[in-house]
Amino acid sequence: MKTASARRGGPRAADGLRVLVTGASGTFGRAICARLTELGAHVVGLDLAPRPDDPVEVLACDITDDTGTASAVAAAIDRLGGLDILVNNAGIGGPAPAELPPGDEVRRQLDINLLGAWRVAAASVAALVASRGRIVMVSSRMAAMQLPLAAAYGAS
Repeated sequence: MKTASARRGGPRAADGLRVLVTGASGTFGRAICARLTELGAHVVGLDLAPRPDDPVEVLACDITDDTGTASAVAAAIDRLGGLDILVNNAGIGGPAPAELPPGDEVRRQLDINLLGAWRVAAASVAALVASRGRIVMVSSRMAAMQLPLAAAYGAS
């Protein structure tokens, strides 16, 4: 029998869900991984610099690398035995004033925040379609505030 929240289209229980989290070794990523694990999900993370004290298994992955991202996502999906949820959490910010032409910092933010999320999603799509899974995109308030010194972050 379905729970009341499931009948209303409410949140699914996390128990047994197979979840991939990007930026898993950062502050928010670690918290997301730990909480999902507490709720019974099976979680694997991706991060540029995994830490020995990460709350879940985290695979090294530079999401600006097309081939490396596809390989790391495939390895994570293999470890999970499929994929139900992708949490695109990896991201960076920094000064990128709108009045200046785009430089290296702008390109870096766009490559990680926009194209990196796209790369991971593209590498995950077959597994997500097979499970009727979902993608969760994480950003901060800064993404909607459109501050002049954070033009690249807002655009990405």
